Amino acid sequence: MNRNLTSTPLLLLNFLILGSLWLEANSAEKPNILVILTDDQGYADIGVHGLTSVSTPNMDRLAEEGISCTQGYANPICGPSRAALLTGMYQQRFGNDFNPGRSGHAASFYTGLRPEIHTMGERLQRLGYHTGWVGKWHLGSPDNPAFHPTQQGFHEWFDYEKGRKKLPPFKIDRNGDVQTAKQHATLGMAADGAGFIRRNQDQPWFLYYAPHTLHVIIAATEDYRQRVPESVTDKKRREYLASLLMEDDGIGQLLAALKETGQDENTLIFFLSDNGGASNTGAENTPYRGHKTSTLEGGIRVPFFIRWPGKLEAGATYDRPVSEMDILPTALAAAGYPLPHPEAASGNPTESDQIDGVNLLPYLQGKKSGEPHSVLYWRFGDQFALRKGPWKLVAARELENAQGSRLLKYHALNPRKRTWLINLDEDPGETKNLAKKHPEILEDLAAEWSRLNYEMAEPAFAYTGEQRFHPPETEKASRE
Repeated sequence: MNRNLTSTPLLLLNFLILGSLWLEANSAEKPNILVILTDDQGYADIGVHGLTSVSTPNMDRLAEEGISCTQGYANPICGPSRAALLTGMYQQRFGNDFNPGRSGHAASFYTGLRPEIHTMGERLQRLGYHTGWVGKWHLGSPDNPAFHPTQQGFHEWFDYEKGRKKLPPFKIDRNGDVQTAKQHATLGMAADGAGFIRRNQDQPWFLYYAPHTLHVIIAATEDYRQRVPESVTDKKRREYLASLLMEDDGIGQLLAALKETGQDENTLIFFLSDNGGASNTGAENTPYRGHKTSTLEGGIRVPFFIRWPGKLEAGATYDRPVSEMDILPTALAAAGYPLPHPEAASGNPTESDQIDGVNLLPYLQGKKSGEPHSVLYWRFGDQFALRKGPWKLVAARELENAQGSRLLKYHALNPRKRTWLINLDEDPGETKNLAKKHPEILEDLAAEWSRLNYEMAEPAFAYTGEQRFHPPETEKASRE
């Protein structure tokens, strides 16, 4: 019997079958996206950056099987970094200069990331991704519905932020089910992250994994403490390293889940810290000067790895400055939705194309040369910085102290004597002020900083301490 394949029922059936196959193929082409954002991890606290007292095989694996960005940048402190990463924008554009939740500073007061600002989760949801967040949020209290992760682009959430405790008992919120934790927070976060990966293996997913293991009150379990060699005698350093081992094992659980479910080859992984290591936890930022809350390199330059098997060269390094803001446009490009370059954007920070980050894929794949960013800008209270090529304009609290030791107290700089010019190629430790030697370069960078600063909003919430924003060109007469 001859069958007419053009008959209406068969056409409909063929259409449905082909449509289903197309959707399946289209989903298969989209990589899963995993962002691992550690908290307060020192630049030197990872094996591939020279750590020898303990081993970090899982973090090292991400560098060895991916690309290590040797000049990867974040922000000086937690909340602003997370805002920049998840929006692809300078967080000062919408006033997230500081951690949310403090008393109002500007006329418009917000206690979190403004709902109209589009996040990476929201953008990927529109592309058919199932999205999840595990760990630390720090973009507004999840107790406030306006700032809840479900309103900011996440289908699933596992909130370990309340109280910032590591050792049980403490409360965690798993998708609205508030429970009492029975295991260390790091182990719980790893289990939740691995569970998310396993549950969603049949659809493209985005997981934002943000453990707070190394943040503020650091507490490891005894079995991990015993793995730190006796040669490490400083108590804070020992506890920090034990916690680092826990964090590395947690990341290992995520990588194992990818391997077990056959998703390893189709997952794009970004790994970085939210800022430099803190001065009071035992973290080390060698060879850089400064710590968390500083605009010196030790506060903003972070471990930064990108791994995508078969798409990015394994074991390579990339030595041009890149930013956490680049993660969003890079991930969207990998998902098949590249955004325009920020220079072509309209200027409205709430529009979908207004981003400051850059798609790094053509640079990392050797298809494009040059600098991804002509400049990079920072503003944090009375500190600021601008990076342009090898040059850096910087005002940071440590610069009045010749040693820059992490053991010394921070103190406010005289704003009339705080502008330094540094050549990072020649002086990565930021010890020599070249402002007098190269006044023309200083003026160029000062003008760039002022131009960008003019585009930014006032801080939407306050910081403990006086806030002063002095455009660097107003301080010419007082520079040293």
